[in-house]
Amino acid sequence: MVMDSMEYTFSRLEQRILETAEKTGGELYAALKEIAGPTLVCGCGGSSVVAAYLAEVLSRKNGIACVRRECRDVLHMDTRGWENVVAVSYGGRNLGVEAAFSNGLHKYLFSPNVREDARALRYAASEPERSYISIAATLGPMAALLMYYTDGDLGLLKEILASPEPEGELDPGTPVIEVLTGDGSAAAAVLTESTLVESGMLAPVLHEKYNFCHGRINLGNAMDSQLLYFRDRTELDGVMNAYNLPRYAHAVVLDRRYEDPVVNDYWASLQCMKLCRKLAVRKGIDLSSIEECPDNDRFYLFRGEM
Repeated sequence: MVMDSMEYTFSRLEQRILETAEKTGGELYAALKEIAGPTLVCGCGGSSVVAAYLAEVLSRKNGIACVRRECRDVLHMDTRGWENVVAVSYGGRNLGVEAAFSNGLHKYLFSPNVREDARALRYAASEPERSYISIAATLGPMAALLMYYTDGDLGLLKEILASPEPEGELDPGTPVIEVLTGDGSAAAAVLTESTLVESGMLAPVLHEKYNFCHGRINLGNAMDSQLLYFRDRTELDGVMNAYNLPRYAHAVVLDRRYEDPVVNDYWASLQCMKLCRKLAVRKGIDLSSIEECPDNDRFYLFRGEM
């Protein structure tokens, strides 16, 4: 059947995540711990999700200024004032990595592979994933980062992996989805956006919750859209819940489960991947084998000047 490959991928998701988490250990943790000073983190495609999570982990665990930027931004920005750059890439040698490393900053590569011009932040990759969309190849490296952040708390990771399926489903018939995000859901929002765009299933629009207050509410008035809402317990969320949530005919709400934002973001990312899988099943789309547009490789294999 056309969906067999995707179902196989998801059936082994927990096992592959645990393999990466359990086989990755002290060498990675020691290398991460040494990163000090203002740091840029970047990655492309599915790696942008891991980059978002890594920036959050380094910021809170290492107590440093750390932000995620696009690889091409790093190529063109003034990097004075920054000390380090971390490129996130499975292969470690695409044009985005070269752009990130085109400066005099201390270079780190978060990858299962190594290169001579960068300090290795190496995690253990399980068997190659049979999927167009990065699934375990995203959630596995994120689990290794969660283990670093929690000082190797494998029990917490297993607890998250055993979490119930998310309630509700995304609506396949409403093409625009607004995503309300904030503390504890930054990587999950990037994962949702990346997966929905690369699969062509829906057109997502990300809203930071307070930024939404400054005119972005008008999008839902102008067109039919659905909502994915990472709901917290702040006063702003109370207003969102009372006055914004009822405006949508279809909404999925993910209530914050963990107080720690890094821990909650991993849980939320897993939940969003499961939501994307359920949507793919309803739309008859196999995430492991997306039909590419004719010019896809012209862009994916681009190696020219940026």
